[in-house]
Parts: sequence; C-alpha cells; structure tokens
Amino acid sequence: MKKVLFVFILFAWEQAQSQISLADSIVSVPLIDMSYGFQIPGGDLSERFGNNSNMALSVYYKTKKNWLYGVGASFLFSSNVKDQGPIETYLDDDGIPLGLSGLPADIFFYQRGFTLEGKIGKLFSAGINNPNSGFMVVLGGGIMQHNIRVEDDNADIPMLNFRDNRKGYDRMTFGPMLSQFIGYRHLSNRRLINFFVGFEFMQGFTKSVREVQYDIGYTDQSQRLDLLYTIRAGWTLPLYKKAPQEYYYD
Repeated sequence: MKKVLFVFILFAWEQAQSQISLADSIVSVPLIDMSYGFQIPGGDLSERFGNNSNMALSVYYKTKKNWLYGVGASFLFSSNVKDQGPIETYLDDDGIPLGLSGLPADIFFYQRGFTLEGKIGKLFSAGINNPNSGFMVVLGGGIMQHNIRVEDDNADIPMLNFRDNRKGYDRMTFGPMLSQFIGYRHLSNRRLINFFVGFEFMQGFTKSVREVQYDIGYTDQSQRLDLLYTIRAGWTLPLYKKAPQEYYYD
C-alpha cells in the first residue's frame, strides 16, 4: 500500500511540472477528481438512515470549450442507522437484543452503498486571470445501491451469522439515479493547487432486490424515492501533456 501511495504521489508531482500556462488560454485536459461528501438523506432514505459520508472518484475530459465529460463512482458509509427492523424479533421489553445465553448481544448496524454514474458538465470561466477556473454545473445519471450491514460481534444470534440469512435482513435496495452538482472548480498555475467545492443533489428511484424480508415475512417491492443532499469538496489531478522542449542553436 505504501508503494502504491508513493508511486501515486510521484506521478502527481511529475504531472504538476508539466509546462502549461493556464492563464493564456482554455486547455483540454483529463481530470481525476477525488472528493469527500457529507450527506443528509431525504425522502424514503431518511426513514432508514441518518447523515452519512461519501467518498468519490471521478474521471473527466475537459475540452477547450470547457465542457466536461466523465464517469464517477462513490461509496456511501455510516453507522447512523434508524431502521432497527432486522432485529426487532430479538429485542426484549426494554429494546435490548438478547443472545442465546439470554444476555445482551453486541449487535451493530452500518450503512453501506455505492453509486455509478456517467456525467456531463460545463465550466463557466470566472474571467479572472484563468479561463480554466470558474463556476461548474454537472449532471449525472446511473445506478444507486444501499443496504444495512448487521454485525453480531460475538455470534450470539445464529440467524444473523449465516451469509444466506443476512440477505433477509440487509434491506438491499437498487435502482436508477440522477444527480446535479453546482459549485466552483479551480485549476491553478501552481499545478498542485487544484480543487473543487459545491453542492450535490442525488435522487435514487429504487426498490428492494431481496425475495423476502424476514422480519415482516414478505417482499417489500414498493417504489422508493431516496434523496441525498451533499456538501462536497475535493482535489483534482490534471493530466497535462508536457510541452516539447525547445532547443536553440547558434
């Protein structure tokens, strides 16, 4: 892992030395975006989860007209799970999960999920020294999946510790999605100071993918509207082409 990180840093530094003058003109360049998003759920998703984190990786090609074409993936995660349905049958009168021994079991819930998208956007130059920086609007479309991960650390509840049984408790949900992002992108002549920040809105049109949900005894196939309101910030690695070296002769 350390070798991979070292190679990545070395690659980023070499890219930073590319002889490109962003102040002169709009350039076409591939961009790699790495970002973190703090997300607040809405719609049906807010009944299942609380606030979550989102780590994303996107790859774009920026044209000389400041159009952006790309693809992106993100990973959703948190321990803020509101839906306690998967273990309701194991709770005592005080709402405490009991194991085989009759003692409280160590049960933990986690949110897990991901998105995959194709994206198209436009960068509107701020007109201050650098036509490659400015306000940015990006539209996306793809797929969204999320589920509840239930962990029984001491294996006190056998039904939660078999792979096939977990499928009946995990609420796995999948479907198409749309997203909209508005923010600011900065590509600097200092090469490594490249970033973006803004607001993103995601809408997932999802359904359960499980044949049965054990705690209710049937399949919940109702159409869902899963919303995520995101504050996102990230760092960009531009893959500039190196300008040819110039040689002078007497």
